[in-house]
Amino acid sequence: MPDLDEIDLKLLKLLQQNGKLTTKETAKQVNLSPTFLGLLILYFG
Repeated sequence: MPDLDEIDLKLLKLLQQNGKLTTKETAKQVNLSPTFLGLLILYFG
C-alpha cells in the first residue's frame, strides 16, 4: 500500500468527521476539483 500524502490524510480526517459529504463539498474543502477527486475515488475505491 502506498504511503499517505497530505491530501489523503485531509480526506480521511474529513470523511471520518462527516462521511455524507458530496464529492463536490469534499473536493472544495481539500482544494481539489470534483473531477480529480472522483478519479481518486475510482482509482483507490
